[in-house]
Amino acid sequence: REGGWGKSSQQLYAQFLYRINAIKEAYHLSNVVIAVFSPPLFLTGASFKTFRERMFNNFRVQDGFLFPASEFMEVNSDWGISFTLMTPGQDDRTSWSYEIVRDPVQHRQERSIFFMGARGH
Repeated sequence: REGGWGKSSQQLYAQFLYRINAIKEAYHLSNVVIAVFSPPLFLTGASFKTFRERMFNNFRVQDGFLFPASEFMEVNSDWGISFTLMTPGQDDRTSWSYEIVRDPVQHRQERSIFFMGARGH
């Protein structure tokens, strides 16, 4: 919870993204691009609200896709993995369009991912 990023700091991938953000700010970098495979929870989880506010003050979700976790050996297909490309900028959106890749060769769809808390605001 270092730096006041809340419960999101319990996730290793969130710690990794936090470090990138901290380095960008400490060294006043302007051309940092992030490409990361992770659960999409940082976009949708209520415990990631502060994380999104801080991260998306410096980065904008540019593009991404989702696929079943079962693409990795011996992993259940009940949950998804996202590949997210973030570029410099600000992002105040509460939903993002991600392509869903079920079969990398034959079956693709596009869906939106959104933070559930946004509907009541």
